[in-house]
Amino acid sequence: MRIHAIVLAAGLSTRFGDDKLAKLYKGQTVLNYLLNKLKELPFEEVYVVTNEKTYKLIDERLKFNILINKDAQQGISTSIRLGLQLSSECEAYCFIVADQLALKKETIADMLNTYKDNQTGILCASHRGELGNPVIFSNCYKEELMQLKGDVGGKKVLKKHLADVTLFEVSDKNELIDIDTKLDWNRLLMEEKSWSN
Repeated sequence: MRIHAIVLAAGLSTRFGDDKLAKLYKGQTVLNYLLNKLKELPFEEVYVVTNEKTYKLIDERLKFNILINKDAQQGISTSIRLGLQLSSECEAYCFIVADQLALKKETIADMLNTYKDNQTGILCASHRGELGNPVIFSNCYKEELMQLKGDVGGKKVLKKHLADVTLFEVSDKNELIDIDTKLDWNRLLMEEKSWSN
């Protein structure tokens, strides 16, 4: 089964205050920290949807498809549409946000295996009923995802088709946390410091 990853990395970090994807985390930028996990996973293709500034952060050794979203200020739906438009033919799309620092490579790999085994329409990472990312959509939802407008993501489509959704339970809720503000960033660093003590 051909599953393509679409990495959503075109946000303007307005709530964070500066480019959060450029911050250093464990010796890498936040963006490359995620992308280096993906290079070891069995995606047929990886598409990184980014903006005119952030794409310069991407490690040139990563042979991914880089898509520049010139309409990023109009919201996440523009990144979803661009990724789908320029993706080659496949059976499913795995949408991944670039700022989930605690998301494990093994979790993504397990989600891919679960999706392939279950043949579900939509597979969504969750923790105790709380929906998160990544989300894998069958290509039968491509046209509906293409109709999204503004700062609205794929959860709008997911919630219209709950009968076709399988939840993938992650044991650690931190895997689903994305970094929206400097408070989120500082909290993550503090938690990691406590884990190491």
